[in-house]
Amino acid sequence: MRAKENLPFLAAGPLARGMHVAFVAYTLAPEKPLGGICAEVRAAVGWLAGRIAGLGGDPARICLCGWSAGGHLTAMCLDEPAVRGGLAISGIYDLEPIRLCYLNEKLGLDEAEARRLSPLHGPLLNLPPRSKPLIIAYGTGELPSCNASPSNSGPPGNARIARPDRAAPRPQSLLHPGGSGAA
Repeated sequence: MRAKENLPFLAAGPLARGMHVAFVAYTLAPEKPLGGICAEVRAAVGWLAGRIAGLGGDPARICLCGWSAGGHLTAMCLDEPAVRGGLAISGIYDLEPIRLCYLNEKLGLDEAEARRLSPLHGPLLNLPPRSKPLIIAYGTGELPSCNASPSNSGPPGNARIARPDRAAPRPQSLLHPGGSGAA
């Protein structure tokens, strides 16, 4: 799935609606620490923002979207000046459980870094009330750490629950349409 040749199907829907799509590749851990990966994605967003007009896009309409690790990176980069909003799908927003399990062998997170790089402990909780829109989506059958709520009893910070049978999600929405996670 990670090869760029396998990704065009993800762009079909947005392209059909007149949107431009750019896929950002990044170095994986353990080759690069997570802080470096976040910096790499931020640099890619800045690079794109500086060139998007020349590519036919609108620099005032950059939105990020990612799933799994990309969901985490979307939430972490929401504060980039060029970004107008995001859709984070099935990301990990609290890295403390990752730090405490075998996955940390690859990431090498200490307690302070896990907290600093957890959107739930920083970017998502510190957004001002009228900040950039972020939709967090996940399957109800996914791991608890994918739903952005440490107690699993409600959304984080300024988030509001958005239900598929109600009005469209508002900024800082938590969307769980039901069913299992993505395949």
